[in-house]
Amino acid sequence: MPRLLHIADLHIGYKGREEDILSQLEKVVKVALEVRADLILIAGDVFHRADPSRAEREGFLKTLSPFLERGKRVVAISGNHDQGALGRLPQREGVHLFEEPETLEMGELALHLFPFSPEGTGRDLITKRRPSSARYQIGICHGSYISNPQVFAHLGEEGALYYPISSVEVRGSGFHYLALGHYHNPSLWREGGTVCSYPGTVEPLSFREIGPRKAFLIICEDGVRVEEIELGSQREYRILNWKVGVDVQEGELSGRLKELSQQQRVFFRVVLEGMVREGRLLHLQLQEMPPNVEVVDRTLDLSRIKADPLLEAFYRVVKERGEGEIWDRVLVRGLSLLGHED
Repeated sequence: MPRLLHIADLHIGYKGREEDILSQLEKVVKVALEVRADLILIAGDVFHRADPSRAEREGFLKTLSPFLERGKRVVAISGNHDQGALGRLPQREGVHLFEEPETLEMGELALHLFPFSPEGTGRDLITKRRPSSARYQIGICHGSYISNPQVFAHLGEEGALYYPISSVEVRGSGFHYLALGHYHNPSLWREGGTVCSYPGTVEPLSFREIGPRKAFLIICEDGVRVEEIELGSQREYRILNWKVGVDVQEGELSGRLKELSQQQRVFFRVVLEGMVREGRLLHLQLQEMPPNVEVVDRTLDLSRIKADPLLEAFYRVVKERGEGEIWDRVLVRGLSLLGHED
């Protein structure tokens, strides 16, 4: 009964997060041993760059050692970030690294490996796989599943729709499980007879990676069963929406931001909205933010509005009509059209 743990997108070497990522990989190894996994699958972007440093290469292999020393195996493919990087690693028993399409037979398992390629498409899942009579057919690919609107929108915004894969190709692959990498948030679904998943990054690396970090345990026993495992994280990303005058007063803003900065294990993005009496003074408070606090200022500067007769007249008319979220939106939109810009 083979048991495989699927992860992806480690991005070892991501600037400023090196220790966090290796600590999270260490946690993955402990989880893999606890759930009695025989194999760890890494679906691309092991490293953040194609030229990882010696320390990054050694850190990766050293962190895997407790798993490998028990006779377990690790299979990894390259992603768009680390093309060429896996070939720089020294050979290590139990570690199988691939930068070209290959089929790896392991007893009841056939692992069909599709590392990232700039010319790759979902057709590769069918045309570049070697026939196998193994009981369980597992695909591993670093690519963009374009049939999922959420994945498509996310990767499309980043200009990262590489190696496009559609539901048609997945359904024609004959895989029991398709282990994907490239999309940074967890997703698990089924296409016909194929269970598909993106585990996402093992450690969140941006404000687009808010939520639980996961690994997927693939249990091959009379078919494929998948268990989701939450990994937690070393650091956390949070977005806070503060309305000045409601959630926070102008005079207490600096103190509130300083309180956030003391939570060193959390990155904060604070979105400020509402109206302030003097925008210049607000900007002075926001000039030197600590590394873990980012402020997005969407406030309206009353001092500038009152200095412009047209803006002041519009402001007065809207405020006379009513209060509340709808009228605030009318005010913000109207002022922007009339030329108020912070």
